[in-house]
Amino acid sequence: MLGRNAVKGGMLALLSLTLVVVGFSTAGDGLAQAGPTITLAPATATNAVGSDHTVTATVGNSLAGTPVTFTITAGPNMGATGVCNPINCSITASSNDVTFTYTGSGGTGDDTIQACIFENPCTTATKTWVAATESPAPSPSSAATASPTTTAAAGSVTPSPTASAAATGSPTRTAAGLPITGGKSDDGGTSWTALLAFVAGAGLIGAGTFALARRRS
Repeated sequence: MLGRNAVKGGMLALLSLTLVVVGFSTAGDGLAQAGPTITLAPATATNAVGSDHTVTATVGNSLAGTPVTFTITAGPNMGATGVCNPINCSITASSNDVTFTYTGSGGTGDDTIQACIFENPCTTATKTWVAATESPAPSPSSAATASPTTTAAAGSVTPSPTASAAATGSPTRTAAGLPITGGKSDDGGTSWTALLAFVAGAGLIGAGTFALARRRS
C-alpha cells in the first residue's frame, strides 16, 4: 500500500515539474514576441540632388518616450544631420511614428539611412540621389514683322480719278473752232460775233427805213 502511494506521489511531482517547465517556456516565447519593433518607410526612393527627403520610422511594442536614432551610414550624404518630428525623435502616447528629414546636398549616389531603437533593433532604407534636370531654355518667340507702310510725301496731292460719263446713245457733239461770244481773238481784234451782230443790226435799220419811205410815197 505504501509502495503504491509513493509511486502516485512521484508521478504527480513529475507532472507538476513538466507543467512548470512548459509554463516557463511559453512565457519566454511571449516575452520574445513582445520585444520592440521598428520599420522605416519608404524603403527606397529617388530624388534630385539638393532637395529634401523624409523617412518615417514606426515603432511597435514600446512605451511612449522611446527614442529613435537616425543615421546616414553610407552614401554621398554620410553623416549628414536632419530634423525629427517630434523634435526629440521619440514616440508619443498618441503616435508611434517619428519622421526624419534631411537635404541631399552631397551629390549623386545612394544613401543608406538607418533607424534604431537605442542600439537594437535597427532597420534601414535606401535613398538614390540623381542630378537635377535643367529646364530647357525657352525658344525665342517669333517677332511679328510689320509690313512696310507707304507714306505719302509731304505736299503731294493724290489726283482724284476723273469720273467718265458713260452715256448710252448718241455721242456728245463738241463745237470746235467757234469763237467765244463777247471775248476777243487771240490777236486782240474785234470778235467775229460782235461784227456779225453789227452787220445784222445795220441791215435791219436799212430795211425798216426803206419800207417806211415806200408807204409815204
